[in-house]
Amino acid sequence: MLRQKGISILLIAMLAFTALLGGCAQQPAPTATETTTAAPVETTTVAETSAETTVAETTEAVEPMALKVAMPVGAPTISMIKAMRDGTTLDDGTTIAYEMVKSPDLMASKLINGELDAAIVPSNLAIKLYNKGIDYRYAATGVWGILYIVGTEEVDGWQDLKGKTITMIGRGLTPDIVTRHILKANGLEPDVDVMFEYVDGAANLAPLFIAGKSTLSIMPEPMLSKVMMKQPDGKVLFDLQQEWKNATGTSDSYPQAGMLIKGSLIRDYPATAAALLGLYEESIAFVNQNAAQAGAYGEELEVGLPAKLIEKAVPRMNLAFKNAVDSRAALEAYYQVLFDVSPKAIGGKMPDDGFYFTAQ
Repeated sequence: MLRQKGISILLIAMLAFTALLGGCAQQPAPTATETTTAAPVETTTVAETSAETTVAETTEAVEPMALKVAMPVGAPTISMIKAMRDGTTLDDGTTIAYEMVKSPDLMASKLINGELDAAIVPSNLAIKLYNKGIDYRYAATGVWGILYIVGTEEVDGWQDLKGKTITMIGRGLTPDIVTRHILKANGLEPDVDVMFEYVDGAANLAPLFIAGKSTLSIMPEPMLSKVMMKQPDGKVLFDLQQEWKNATGTSDSYPQAGMLIKGSLIRDYPATAAALLGLYEESIAFVNQNAAQAGAYGEELEVGLPAKLIEKAVPRMNLAFKNAVDSRAALEAYYQVLFDVSPKAIGGKMPDDGFYFTAQ
């Protein structure tokens, strides 16, 4: 009996242990609430959101920009003629559209309204805009003076101009201020020893000189080369760029025009701003070394100047690239002369450090 009783107790214990193992192997199914809030579902949602964000950021980062660059017709256009001809696309896919602007007022308006990413402008306009709070920085000088005194009279030196009348464009503009400064440096008093006749716009200078109605005139390139082809008695009497150096005791001429770059482009895309400077430098070097080809490009792009005229004018355009830092001394010497004549000529004050930009 005892043996049978012991076997029964052992059998009952084995059955209970087997039942316990079965219960661990078959857990109850989760409820609906537990399924909705389960951790694996949350992990999948976060991963998908992160992937979507990454795709969006990547798309935005590689989207190419389209930049607008403008310059006046004439030497500034010729200085960028290679870049214009190349139809430049930068390494990051950024495209550049170039525009030739005939009116100084239109150029100023475009800059004031922030329509341009970069522009080549007269350096006195550059400082005026900066002093008005317009968000552009001076990046480089490319045009170092294009002004010459031409005549059909015999003139051997500055003193021979005494009692003469010189025809030029409007009072208070760069040719007027530069000429007056040089005259004073050579012992002549403007409006006393030398008189001036002013005309509206450079285009009005040529007909007067060609017709013999003006025997002394201050002309810019490339107009000068065009006039000299039609007036065989005319000759260059004074190179005002060299005379500026003599009068100021500096190694540089006056920086007549240079490149402005939009402040937001410099801050947000410094590499692109630097690339624009590189294109400017490359184009100037090309023009100086390949005047005939630059002329062909100009004619092809219909800049309003025949190829032969551009080729003839390039040597007297004084194109040379200098970044803002290397241009600074020459700019401030020039601005000081303008300021002394009239503070309004540069917008009321000399430039501060924020005016200048150079790619690092």
